Amino acid sequence: MSRLHIPRLGTEIIVAEDWTFQLFDEHRNEGLRTAAGITRVFDLLPNFWQARQEERINTVSRTKWRMSDGTLPEESHDYHRMCHPLTMPRLATLSIDRIFIRKGAADFDSVTFWLKAKQNPVAINGRTIKKSVRFWAKLDDVNRIEVWEPTP
Repeated sequence: MSRLHIPRLGTEIIVAEDWTFQLFDEHRNEGLRTAAGITRVFDLLPNFWQARQEERINTVSRTKWRMSDGTLPEESHDYHRMCHPLTMPRLATLSIDRIFIRKGAADFDSVTFWLKAKQNPVAINGRTIKKSVRFWAKLDDVNRIEVWEPTP
């Protein structure tokens, strides 16, 4: 039997095992995306929106950017919903900043974190991150984190 545990906002957790999740290309994830050295999908081509769809698909297919189901975008509006896999390393310190769960809006269920890299630097994609950055992840990804919760 497992016990349900919903942490209070501000609770700090330590990632016990590497955690891979989908980082969505959205402004609230910009700090982590930039710190991890991941180029925005729209910056892959000099004139992304003027390029033909075939050229955009060819360019995106050479990256890890995908739709959340792993497919390439089919329509122009799909590019705004793309995500990139990111692995948060073991022993990273995360602080719970926001929990969003709303009946009838499961697509938006998410948890916002602060990666406390200023106090505990981490390496992501071969880059050492030494500043705290805020990001969010979908609830289904968050529910796969193996964590240690520090004792007060």
